[in-house]
Amino acid sequence: MSRVQSVVQALNFIERNLRNEVMVDDIAKAIHFSTSHFHALFSKMTGQTPADYIRTRRLACAALDLAFSQKRILDIALEYCFESQEAFTRAFKRVYRVTPGVFRKEPEYVDILTRVGLHRTREEVHRRIGSLGTVNCATTSKEELSMKPESTSDGSPGQSPSRRVLSGIPRVGFYNGGNQCPEDIAFPSCLAATLRYLGEDYPWLTIHQHQTDWRLNLAFAEMTAASGMAFSLLWRDGWHQDNADLMFIADPREVVRHAFEHAGYEYEIIQKQGHPDDEEMMRRRIQSELDRDRPVLAFGVIGPPECCLITGYDEDGQVLIGWNYFQNDPILGAGVEFEPEGYFRKRDWFRDTISAITIGEKTSRPNLRARNREALRWAVQVATTPEVYGRHSGFEAYTAWADHLGDDEGFASLDVDELKQRHQVHDVAVSNVAECRWYAHIFLREMARTEPHLAEDLQAAAAEYDNEHTLMWKAWGVLGGNGHPQAHLKLAEAEARGKLQEIIREARECDRRAVQRLRSALAR
Repeated sequence: MSRVQSVVQALNFIERNLRNEVMVDDIAKAIHFSTSHFHALFSKMTGQTPADYIRTRRLACAALDLAFSQKRILDIALEYCFESQEAFTRAFKRVYRVTPGVFRKEPEYVDILTRVGLHRTREEVHRRIGSLGTVNCATTSKEELSMKPESTSDGSPGQSPSRRVLSGIPRVGFYNGGNQCPEDIAFPSCLAATLRYLGEDYPWLTIHQHQTDWRLNLAFAEMTAASGMAFSLLWRDGWHQDNADLMFIADPREVVRHAFEHAGYEYEIIQKQGHPDDEEMMRRRIQSELDRDRPVLAFGVIGPPECCLITGYDEDGQVLIGWNYFQNDPILGAGVEFEPEGYFRKRDWFRDTISAITIGEKTSRPNLRARNREALRWAVQVATTPEVYGRHSGFEAYTAWADHLGDDEGFASLDVDELKQRHQVHDVAVSNVAECRWYAHIFLREMARTEPHLAEDLQAAAAEYDNEHTLMWKAWGVLGGNGHPQAHLKLAEAEARGKLQEIIREARECDRRAVQRLRSALAR
């Protein structure tokens, strides 16, 4: 076994025992080294002692629990083997510069943790020992990457061409007309398009709605439901644009995991780690995936950190090519060029890219019944969690939304621009509920066909979600209709807001009844 393999084996052992008391002697014994030899090798190859690494990993995991769970700080401290809450607080503050209590309350600290990944992770240590992947994934060393052949223009065998574009990947983006059902939620849409490109045979359904026959992408319905997004709602106190970011209905890694496990594919998340070679590493990794005919999901690239699809590269990766929800926005897409197929072309992409997800091999996933049961369990958890990432969630989000609309004094002093801003936040919430619950209803209706013993509960829950979709159209109607140019002015009227409050509270009760039926199905 090589030295690198020995250290990776040690990292795996540590990862399995973060919640257990573990000594350096135990780790050394597990990989058949003497304690002194192991300590010296680990310190040299990772840049930190085994004890420092264990403490850092425990603090990183504890930070995620602070952000995405309701556990008491004391319980988190003891779970990760700190002697007391005071000892945990001292250690946590040394790394994150704030106490655990402040970290939990302030969203900006959690944002640093989840979006940028500045905390020290096992991936960071893997970079130091020359690896790209996570501990349990196959990896490619930095040295192997540096041996990649020089780019050529002819794409001859054995060489990596300076340009590669995958053709025929379905477009993703906001609804812009036509009879295909809207797919305005970025992550499940990007994953659904990738699955279709990889040959997964998801059917298209014909749905009659709003006096039109619509083509509905069942791949998108399944991924929206399996990720939990179909059953979610968020509301942060105040009127904030980031209410719309459904990647934060839970720990974002859990959202991704549930979707990929339901789809039956391995995956790997690649994040910036604050290293000088981050850009080169991410660029080479994206090129490698595209060279093996695999699109890459990325967050950011153009506009907000929403998911997009990378479908190609040019100039040896200096230019990325793909689909992005904001590529045609005159402000957010300023300076973006386009391919004949419609794909964007983006230079200087790395600074606007938060992370990427590569698609691995197909897995021997659980049978359909097990996948359905896990999707229902996750749906109930998402819908009933009262707070996530400093935002009201699930039923409580409906309540907070309605309460904010009832702030007559706050609305009385607003100018036109402030009204537009509040209307935009409100309208995005309406859109999210309308689209998410529509796809929840489709997903459950299709599940009922394959699970006849659950059909009564599933059809009843689907009907409640369909009712919510109808209620959101009613909410649009209160302000003059979906997309009405003067809707923000109507929102200033107390009577209109009162009607909206009634609709939102009625939708909340539909949601409660739907979840009761999902629980009933799970109990069978």
